[in-house]
Formats: sequence, C-alpha cells, structure tokens
Amino acid sequence: MKKVCLKFLTTGIVLTIIGVIAMVVLAIFGLYRQPNIDISKYFSDGSFVTAESTELTSEEAHFGDDVEIDSLDISVDFGSVTVQQGDEFYVYSNNIDPQRYTLEVKDGCLTLKYNNSENLMNLFSGKYPEILITLPKIAYEKVDFCVNAGELYAYDITANDIDITINAGSASFDRIIAQDSADIKMNAGAADFYNSSFNDCDLKMQAGAMDFSNFNLTGENNIKLQAGALNMDIIGSLSDYNINVKKTAGDVSINGRSYENNVDVTVTTMIAETSFETNVTEVPQESDSKGNSIDIKLTAGECNIDFSED
Repeated sequence: MKKVCLKFLTTGIVLTIIGVIAMVVLAIFGLYRQPNIDISKYFSDGSFVTAESTELTSEEAHFGDDVEIDSLDISVDFGSVTVQQGDEFYVYSNNIDPQRYTLEVKDGCLTLKYNNSENLMNLFSGKYPEILITLPKIAYEKVDFCVNAGELYAYDITANDIDITINAGSASFDRIIAQDSADIKMNAGAADFYNSSFNDCDLKMQAGAMDFSNFNLTGENNIKLQAGALNMDIIGSLSDYNINVKKTAGDVSINGRSYENNVDVTVTTMIAETSFETNVTEVPQESDSKGNSIDIKLTAGECNIDFSED
C-alpha cells in the first residue's frame, strides 16, 4: 500500500512540475496571460475622436479634414482586414489586444500595425480580430499592405506605388490601380485581383495561388515564380507585348500554348497564327509593340496568361 501511495504521490508531483513549467513557457511566448480589456487611448493631439463601443476590445477612430493623409502602411499578423472607399478616414477595430495595436498618422502616412502572432489563444476563444478602414476617393502617393495570416479585402484604391506582401492566408482586391509601380510578394496563401491596373509590376511568388481577372498591365513587368500557380487574364492583345520566358521546370502557357525555356517572343499582328509554336523565335522586321514587356522566370509551378483580344 505504501508503495502505491508513494507512486501516486510521485506522479502528482511530476505532473505539477510539468504544469508549472508549461505555464512559464507559454507565458514567455505570450500564449498564456490574463486578458487585457483596458482600451488604451493612443492619441492625444485631438486629430480624431476615440469612442468605446459595447465591446471592451473595440476601438473607433475618425480623422478630420485637418489631418493630411497621402500614404497608407497597413500590417496585420492575424485577423480580417477590409479597406474600402468611404466619406472619411475611419478605422474600426474589434477583438484586438490594445497592447499590440498601433494606429498613428505621421508625415502624411496612416500607419496601422497589429502584431498579434504571439497570442493566438484568442483564436480558440472565438475572438477573431476584425479591422475596417474606409478611405476618401483620392490618389495616394504610396500604399503598403502586409498580411502574415488571416484575410485581406481591399477595394477602390489608387496610388502611385503599391506594395503588397502576403505571407499566408488569403486576399481579395478589386479596382486597385498602381499608376507608377507595383511590388507584389507572395510566400504562401491565395490572392485574387479583379478589374485592376498595374504599371511596372514586379511580382514574386514562393508558393500559393494568384489570379488576375480583367487585368490591365503596362510598362516593364517582371514575374518570378519559385513555385505555385499564377493565372492572368490581361486586357488587350499579345501583339501589345514583348515577352521573354526563362524556366527551369514547370509550365508557361500564353493564350493556351506552352513555351519552352529561353524563348524571346515579339508578337505583332504581322505574325500568322501558325507561328505560335513551342520555341517561337521568329521576330518581324517591323514591330507593332506598344512598349509593354513581360519577363517571366519560372523555377517550378505554372504561369498561365491569356489576352482578351486574341
């Protein structure tokens, strides 16, 4: 009997020690802590009004006409972010941890950052972070989006330069216009672009899936795929572009025809339909090209491009 009791006592002590160690480790990594329901007041300059809602972890911010904003920098580790047109600059955040949430306007740039990747316990409690941003209809100097996980929805945004980074999760864009340049990076996840227009686009994909529908693409464009799937339905004709293809593996398809490695294709209306074959090398003496180019480098995966007028 003594041996049995000693065995249970020893087991209880060991389990207690393991539990304490586990709580310490979780606390270090931010996965175990008492919820902070205090709503911090991040601004004191009177440029907007902060209002507490019935949700203790919600914040609401209005920016008046006296606040000049010409750039956006939005970065969220986890949650759902929606950016859309509105009558004013307005930000509503729900189910957020105020200690990890930053919202400020400095030098004309509205910056919103939510670094909550270290505390994912809220995911299991049903408190999914939600952020809504409304913007007046103006052309911005620069717009930066970065989503490490979760969801991003952005509508009706025009800027000189647009930078989008998606490390995981999903994103949907509609009526996004980059007048000077666009820098798109995807490490994983999925992204859909609708009715958008990019100039001088630099697109890099490590993995995932990206689709462009009713897409206007101009200038000098570079596409680099390590893996994944890229689909583009481009407005216009193949004859409007100079296209270069370099690949290690995978498949590059243009208007339904596959191209092999080291293909430099200049297509104009002078080239007959029969010229569209693997390893096309024919270049006409006179080119109809409008100065648009697409340079494709494929390590693996697949890149499919179709033109609406062909």
